[in-house]
Amino acid sequence: MTQKNYNVGSNRFMVIGITFAVGLVIGVLTVITIQSFILKSELQSYDFAEIGTQQDPTEDFDRDSTATPIGVEHFEEIFKLRRPAEQFKALYNTLSHTTEPELKEWWIQSQKLERTSHREIAQQVILQNLAKINPQVALQLLEDVSTLQWDALSRTIFSEWAVLHLDDAIEAAASLVGARRNFALEAILRARDDLSDSERRAIAAQLERDSTYDKFISEANALQNTTDPGESWDILLNDNIDDARQMGALVMVAEKWREQIGFEVFSKIYHSEIEDFWIKNYLTAAIAQTDPALALDYAKGMSDEWATIFYFSHNC
Repeated sequence: MTQKNYNVGSNRFMVIGITFAVGLVIGVLTVITIQSFILKSELQSYDFAEIGTQQDPTEDFDRDSTATPIGVEHFEEIFKLRRPAEQFKALYNTLSHTTEPELKEWWIQSQKLERTSHREIAQQVILQNLAKINPQVALQLLEDVSTLQWDALSRTIFSEWAVLHLDDAIEAAASLVGARRNFALEAILRARDDLSDSERRAIAAQLERDSTYDKFISEANALQNTTDPGESWDILLNDNIDDARQMGALVMVAEKWREQIGFEVFSKIYHSEIEDFWIKNYLTAAIAQTDPALALDYAKGMSDEWATIFYFSHNC
């Protein structure tokens, strides 16, 4: 190779490397934004029931139904606990014996919390307890929250509602439109896994959401397999469901795959049958987020073919 050709080749890979690095940063920022929504939507999977069965080591938080109206300082004391699990536990035990009016007061005070993470934890526990007493009122409290908050918090309500009064939960879900009905149905299906497949499919049909049921079952089957991410990946890609609707599940499987084979998972993603480059770009950015420096080192060692793929994917 002549010196001129060597310089041209070096410059080409330098440009591609820089372009990938910039694209990677943009992709990671996009992932952080979208995953914040995913995490909020998945927050209802936290095992509140298990928390409630544990003894609260912070007895100072307990209060009976005759206590005076609470203030935001009660939350401040609870959130002095360092770990989220301890915060959940303290809140659950504090609110487990409160009345509907008291829970409404706690809700009002929760809206004054400055930290978003504290507010989300508090409101999840408040609504989970209120849904046991009056799920209709709990749902009404969501009228003034943002769309992202509604999605996550409604799952908490419908999960509890489906266990207590399934028919009422289905009727309430039927009154919702668009994506909100999907969220309600998924919460109901997840909470009522004691029902047969045919019974749960019948609920989806009643809500005119057969495709949502198919998506739910496909993701459940894929995520159950923790030993073979490749098989889970194939389940998600071959279920005739739009990959864009399964981004959360695809990311979880890809991350599990990375734990087994490292950043070679990039090759699996780009050799997959996913046709949308944006989806591939999002998935690689999500995986790269675990160790951006190592991901970039891997990219530098890619062949011309892979360098070209990364170049186009991070500039689309």
